[in-house]
Amino acid sequence: MKIFLTNDGAVTAIEYAIIATLIALVMVAAVQSLGSGASNFYNNITSAFP
Repeated sequence: MKIFLTNDGAVTAIEYAIIATLIALVMVAAVQSLGSGASNFYNNITSAFP
């Protein structure tokens, strides 16, 4: 029983999983933002030509 009480490996794994999830969410938000900006940029360029 003492082994389970002193083993904090699972807690560390959960913390790393939460951090990885937050990083992934930030990356998705950044890619979506950059994708929209790039799309608008190229649409403006193509609309400038007759």
